[in-house]
Amino acid sequence: MQDPFSCSICFEAFDREDHLPYILNCGHTFCKTCLKTPLDSLRQAYAYHMTENTRATLENLNNKRQCLSRCEGAFNHDSKLANLLVNQDLLRQMAILAQTTETATTAGTTQANEYSIIIGLAPHNLDIEKFQQHFLAQLEIKPKEIEVKDIEGSLIGEKTITLKYEVIYTNCSVVKADVKTLEQKIYRQDQYESNIFVVVNPHTDKQVLPDLKYDCREYNLIMMNYGVPMRRNPETDMVVLNGGPPAGMRDLEEIHKGLKWHIQQEAEELCVRFYYLPEQKCNRIVIYLGSGRNKIGNVVQYLLNRKMMIGDRNCRFQHDEKYKGRTNFLKVIY
Repeated sequence: MQDPFSCSICFEAFDREDHLPYILNCGHTFCKTCLKTPLDSLRQAYAYHMTENTRATLENLNNKRQCLSRCEGAFNHDSKLANLLVNQDLLRQMAILAQTTETATTAGTTQANEYSIIIGLAPHNLDIEKFQQHFLAQLEIKPKEIEVKDIEGSLIGEKTITLKYEVIYTNCSVVKADVKTLEQKIYRQDQYESNIFVVVNPHTDKQVLPDLKYDCREYNLIMMNYGVPMRRNPETDMVVLNGGPPAGMRDLEEIHKGLKWHIQQEAEELCVRFYYLPEQKCNRIVIYLGSGRNKIGNVVQYLLNRKMMIGDRNCRFQHDEKYKGRTNFLKVIY
C-alpha cells in the first residue's frame, strides 16, 4: 500500500522543503521536486500515477477513469507551483504523527496520546475536591488533569469540566476512557437532594429536550440537577429573582408552597433553587415552571403583590431595570 505521507512519484517522504506537498485540482498530492521536473518527465510520472490508480474494484473503475482525465489536465496545466496550493491538511496530519512518535517508549511498542471529555452544566458551587473524591472514584479510568471553567452567559453560573486523559496504545490493545463509562454516574455535593446531579449524554438521552440538546451541542456530557425541570428557556420557562439575602431551604420551600397553591398545581414540575454567583457578587433565586411555563405572567403578578421572609429579612419584589422588556426578571428589595 502506498504511504499517504510520501510522494507517489518519487516515493520520498513529504517535508516542508524540497518535498513540500502540493495538491492538484484533481485532489491528488505530489511533492515540490516532482512538480518542478520537465513536462516530459511529468507525463512519464503521470503514466505511472495512472497505472497505480487503476488498481481499483470494478464498481469504482468508472469514477477512477473520470478522475484520471482530470489528473492529466492538472499535470499539463498546473505544473507551475504558483497555481497550486500546499496541502496543509496533510502537513497537520504529519505533525500529529510526529508528535505521537516522539512519545513512543519501549522500542516503539507503546505510544501515548491525549484526548478530553467535556461535561457541561456543572453546578455553580462545584466543589472540586468532593468531585475528585466522590465522582472520579466511580470511574475505572481516571483523568490525568481536570480543568473547570465558567459558562459565559449562564444565568445560574454553571461551569464546564474538562477531563483530560492520556490513552496508551500497545501492540495488543488500546486503553481509553469512553463517554459511556461516565453516563448515569452521580455527583452529590452534600446531604441535600437539591445538590444531586446525574451525568447524561445530551445527544442520545431521550429525556433531553431538542432546544437543550442544541444548547449543549459542544459538550460530550451534561450534569442534570435532580428535581430541576429540563425546560429552562429564560424567556418562557422560568422567573428570576435577583439580589436579596441568601435563601435557605426553608425559604425556598415557602416560596414553592405559595406558588404551588396559587397556580393550582398546573405546573407539575415547579421547582425553586437558590444560587450565589461570585463573579457578579449576586444572590439569585430561580423559579423553574417546567410544563407550566405559560403561567409566567400569573407567577410574576403573584410575587409583585407579596412580601416574603427570605433569611431574616422581609422582602418584596419589583421589575429589574437591568433587564428591560423581560417581565420575568424581578429584583428583590429588603
